[in-house]
Amino acid sequence: MKGAKCHPWVRRNIQGITKSDIRRLARNGGFKYILRCNKNALVNYARLCPDAFANALVLALSSHPALSSFRLLLCQTNRAFRDNPVCTYYLKRILVLRASLVHLPFDYMTVTQICACRLVVFAAVRKDGSELVHASPELRGDRGVALAAVQQDGRALQYVSEELKADKEVVLAAVQQDGRALEHASEELKADREVVLAAVKNYGFALQPASPELKADREVVLAAVNQNGFALQCASEELKNDREVVLAAVQKYSCSLVYASEELKNDREVVLAAVNQNGFALQCASPELKNDREVVLAALQKTGLGLRHASEELRGDKGVVLAAVQQEGYALEHASEELRGDREVVLAAVRKNPYALVYASEEPKNDRKVVLAAVQQSGRALVYASPELKNDREVVLAAVNQNGYAIRYASEECQRYCLLLESVPANNTRSKAGTTVGLFCL
Repeated sequence: MKGAKCHPWVRRNIQGITKSDIRRLARNGGFKYILRCNKNALVNYARLCPDAFANALVLALSSHPALSSFRLLLCQTNRAFRDNPVCTYYLKRILVLRASLVHLPFDYMTVTQICACRLVVFAAVRKDGSELVHASPELRGDRGVALAAVQQDGRALQYVSEELKADKEVVLAAVQQDGRALEHASEELKADREVVLAAVKNYGFALQPASPELKADREVVLAAVNQNGFALQCASEELKNDREVVLAAVQKYSCSLVYASEELKNDREVVLAAVNQNGFALQCASPELKNDREVVLAALQKTGLGLRHASEELRGDKGVVLAAVQQEGYALEHASEELRGDREVVLAAVRKNPYALVYASEEPKNDRKVVLAAVQQSGRALVYASPELKNDREVVLAAVNQNGYAIRYASEECQRYCLLLESVPANNTRSKAGTTVGLFCL
């Protein structure tokens, strides 16, 4: 689509957006995006080219009637929008259509009167509770309108009047729909057991704005951690030392173990429950349990990288390290220096992940069997081999046959040898993975 002509000064002030750009974005559903991201550009556009912008607005509304109606009231903050009858007409029309009140005589009402009309606002908040933010102060204090809004979107509680934020029925309806609404309730209701219990059952972390008394209530905290184990951090110190509460939390979210008391971080059953969910939870265990072979092996079954959190003693235990590298080759990085040079351990690691060779000591990198096992899985692992094996024809050929790019890591002598044998085609080499390289570019 050819862009419409625009005066240079206009172009500078609208950041290069032309009439055709606005129309195209409106057709493609981008009107809401450009209204949010380029507000200054659109304000200048509306001021300088009001008719063209009005047409774009009409196009956007007709193409996308689901656009938030009350949010379009942002248009009314700009004089160019207010003074343009086409913009105002369609804005009022979409407000009324969204509220499904087509019989309303909106032609004779101002936008302000529409926003103060109980029928329009009530119908609008039943479809989108957050639209209450644009209602008049009187309607924000209307109990029926507020209830309709919070039943559709609990967080609309933040827009109701202060009086209704202390109304138990309104707040209860809000937290049952969205537990996060509790943060907008009055202080009195944040200490109400029934309200807080309803909130944490919907959203466990709603325990955070609750009163200190309820953070020490066992039933409330159990309900919270059963919904979201992470809520344990909001519990009282006493309940962080409660075995049942902590067990419920780590079974829901293993890393919530970090918020447990030091005593429970040293509880074998609690820590096992955590690492059986996520091996990385081992980092939260006590030093004694990080040195417990059974606990560490349970963690390594979930992720070999959990080896990094094991004690120095177990990182030097061949059986433990083998379990880790067989689950994740890169776990070799966290093994003891001695085991990083152990042929059996390194061989197990490169069979799981050929690039784990990078963490081996110099001796395995010069071990023909180890390097062959790595390059047969990924030719590029040749980069981590010793200079001697980069000059070994059998090793280099195995790497190049797996991935042509591996020729780059071979010695010059082996590169010439591969070209001579035409093991790698002269123009292009295609690896098993489908990678192509031109050897004459080397």
